[in-house]
Amino acid sequence: MKNIVALLSGLLIALFAQAADIPSLLSQLSEHVTNARALPAGLKSSYLCPENLTEMNGMDFNAVLAALPRPDLQNERSASYFLTSAVKPGQRGGGFPEITFVSGESGAVERVTCAYSR
Repeated sequence: MKNIVALLSGLLIALFAQAADIPSLLSQLSEHVTNARALPAGLKSSYLCPENLTEMNGMDFNAVLAALPRPDLQNERSASYFLTSAVKPGQRGGGFPEITFVSGESGAVERVTCAYSR
């Protein structure tokens, strides 16, 4: 019985620790987006796709949008952020990370992807 209680306690602690990291992931992503946008237009950057983005699956989609700067592309169920200096409206490509949050029917983040824009 003590082993089960210890195991469950360990699992709860791990879940809370992981949940505590999510705000820091959003904060870090917000900082990266803001810093990338502050670069002179056309300047190449060395940003990579962030790790652990899938940990944001299940978060409230609107809470994610509120924690991040204005998306570069947005529709009713998705929002994309470019980790690059300013690009012309409609411009695609350049090899920079493009992070997309997709909302499910419930309003929670269903999927987070990062791909290098072409």
